[in-house]
Amino acid sequence: MSITDTATVDRTVVSPTLAADAAPGAPAAPLSKKKFGFAFWLAVSWLGFLVLCATSVNKLPIRKKDDTDYLLAAAMGDGSVHWARTFGRAHYLGVDNNGNDLLTYALNGARISLTVGVATIVLGVVGGGILGMLGGFFRGRLESVFTFLTNALLSIPPLLFLLLLVSVMAAQSGRVSLPRFIATLGALTVPTYYRLVRASTLQQATREYVLAARSLGAKRVRILVREILPNVIKPIMAQALIGVGAVIVVEGTLSYLGAGMGGDTISWGRMMQDASGLSKMQQSPHAMFVPAGFIFLTVLSLNFVGDKIRERLEVKQSNI
Repeated sequence: MSITDTATVDRTVVSPTLAADAAPGAPAAPLSKKKFGFAFWLAVSWLGFLVLCATSVNKLPIRKKDDTDYLLAAAMGDGSVHWARTFGRAHYLGVDNNGNDLLTYALNGARISLTVGVATIVLGVVGGGILGMLGGFFRGRLESVFTFLTNALLSIPPLLFLLLLVSVMAAQSGRVSLPRFIATLGALTVPTYYRLVRASTLQQATREYVLAARSLGAKRVRILVREILPNVIKPIMAQALIGVGAVIVVEGTLSYLGAGMGGDTISWGRMMQDASGLSKMQQSPHAMFVPAGFIFLTVLSLNFVGDKIRERLEVKQSNI
């Protein structure tokens, strides 16, 4: 029997739940499975539909170009031109003041917003996860250094710090590229996931199956990867979905304030910035509400799915 198999057997035998609830000789109680429910699958369907449409927007039967007739009539001062008239088969969600099809722009913006959200959280989970596992397992000076650095970053107001960093990068190169924008946001999410992973690692490092693996001579790297990581990754994956929604909101806020990605990059926040202004809101108020609606539905779905998965896995939140 290998070290991993032995540790697995020990983990099952000394399970705190079985020891507390199961009497000697009594049959094991069946595990209760919580149903996800209709709302969960509705949220998953929205996220899947959004990803599918965003990745294949150029193949969808929707308007791909600007509405030149709308622009020409608006330039000639035709009073019959109104935002309500732009809805229909040609433009399912209407057009903005520049004649841009809002559905096409929203789906193209979903590419950037979702990419920023997912890539940022991946960087935060990987960076914070590695540091958190090392700090929580080895302790000592290594943990003290990591904890001090993360506390220092968390003490800085994130929105103001992001505005400063993005402004500096924009002043240097004229615009903020997508990779640099993601790297900046990802670096600021590392402290949060460091604290989550460190707390989970501290709990798992003293469990019986870890002690059994150590007594059998398992190396530290093997214990971290084969024993602790599978038990730490569950709460992180549930929290990561909620984190993606938070990053989407942050990106939208920065872009709306004019501190997002420059150039021709289209995102939901950039759409809201383009639609802002009293005159634009009077002429095309739906141009603001369309991207805001996409952000609302996407973030709500991510939060709901993340909460349901966390309940399903019965993840116990630690006081950090």
